[in-house]
Amino acid sequence: VAQRSKFELLSLVADETANAVLITDARGCVAFANKGYERMSGWTVQEAEGRPLAELLLADAGEVRTLANRSAASAREIS
Repeated sequence: VAQRSKFELLSLVADETANAVLITDARGCVAFANKGYERMSGWTVQEAEGRPLAELLLADAGEVRTLANRSAASAREIS
């Protein structure tokens, strides 16, 4: 019974934390994503679950690079 309570508490923490939590299966696909990940990444939980983690990380990194390039271009235009 104590072991089950620990798992329930851990599950609650993963669901409720503001931090992003992703859990992958043995194949490296997302088996669990929380609302913190959804808020931080822009991917919905439904979109993330089942996808390879590498796909999500590469997409997120590409988006960050794109935003950085746009910011740099805007700064050059202002100068």
